[in-house]
Amino acid sequence: MTEHTPTPWYVLDFRETEMKRLGWTGPSIDRILITNKLGPEIEGSSGADCVVARIQFDNREELLTENNRANADFICKAVNNHEALKARVKELEEVLRKAFDILPAARFAENVVNVTEISSHNKIVDKVIEIVRDTLCVKGDAHD
Repeated sequence: MTEHTPTPWYVLDFRETEMKRLGWTGPSIDRILITNKLGPEIEGSSGADCVVARIQFDNREELLTENNRANADFICKAVNNHEALKARVKELEEVLRKAFDILPAARFAENVVNVTEISSHNKIVDKVIEIVRDTLCVKGDAHD
């Protein structure tokens, strides 16, 4: 499988509206770039060396919007946090495996059901980890 471009990725905003806001009066190509280099690193690089993705409308008169910029930011945030998310999932899997080894299934299920009342997914994950860790601290000493 081909490897993806190394992270971190950055958004470079070359939208016509942004260039005008920054004082550029010359011609411009309305585009947003996602790159793996920033600042001095990008100087002397060709597009193939640093541009991961380009967002632009070809053959259309409409300009890119804040929504296009927000989408580019979201792509970079997701990519740049991918490894941390994988590590968190691995941590959760390890903690849950230990919990299933030492907790009666009914007790664990009861705690998880109570957690479902929490609105945020991150809070649910944090609560499950907290429940399991608390249980491991109390009952885990004999099983470590």
